[in-house]
Amino acid sequence: MIRYCFGNKEGLYEEMIRDTLSPLLEVLDAPMLASVEGFTDFLHLYYQTMAKRPEFPKLILKVLALNQGSGRRFIDKQGGTS
Repeated sequence: MIRYCFGNKEGLYEEMIRDTLSPLLEVLDAPMLASVEGFTDFLHLYYQTMAKRPEFPKLILKVLALNQGSGRRFIDKQGGTS
């Protein structure tokens, strides 16, 4: 099923990250962050998103600590760190 739906495990991993981060990524280029109130709203959105998956921030920190691997490549593709 993984191969059929996502191509491989890396595809499944990327879709899981994309699904979790999509509400936050959509706001990053929006005018919401142009004001203090908008930034406050963004932080509320972040904490609401992470409250649904409390282990997710730890996963992202672990991925960012790695210098290679599928998770790091995905984060880099999304405009994260180099």
